Amino acid sequence: TWDEEAAELATTLANTCEYEHKLLYDKQGKRMGQNLYRKMSSQQTDARSTFNLWMKDMVKGWFDEVKKYTFGSSFNKYTGHYSQIVWAKTSKLGCGYSYFKTYHKKKLWNAGYLVCNYKPAGNMKGKNPYEEGFGNCETDKFRRSTKYNNLCVTK
Repeated sequence: TWDEEAAELATTLANTCEYEHKLLYDKQGKRMGQNLYRKMSSQQTDARSTFNLWMKDMVKGWFDEVKKYTFGSSFNKYTGHYSQIVWAKTSKLGCGYSYFKTYHKKKLWNAGYLVCNYKPAGNMKGKNPYEEGFGNCETDKFRRSTKYNNLCVTK
């Protein structure tokens, strides 16, 4: 489910252009998870078309960490973006994006910066992102997926 509070905080961080994770808490004092992705190009391109292309690549980059993930393993730095996306207890998401110019190695680059915040946070050390078993979706304000029987989806 889209979350405006998480999106506002993500947009604020994206607009700083600082590629650095922030420890964030929501208004209830619960920690949020966070994924960051920065992509740069020396080519001059249209910002709107770049957004569409880069956004897809950025999210795909996070999700492609599934190739390194071993089912039943807990959080590790090589699959942390993927595991945050699929974390069982995470139910809300908010993202922000900025497009800017920056100097890197004495050259001007076009940069896109995507920040996504997740509520509640995932990637707890020693915990798996998935919950095993046949969950009762209805008790968690979800419903059972019509396509995937063992998946709970938002109503």
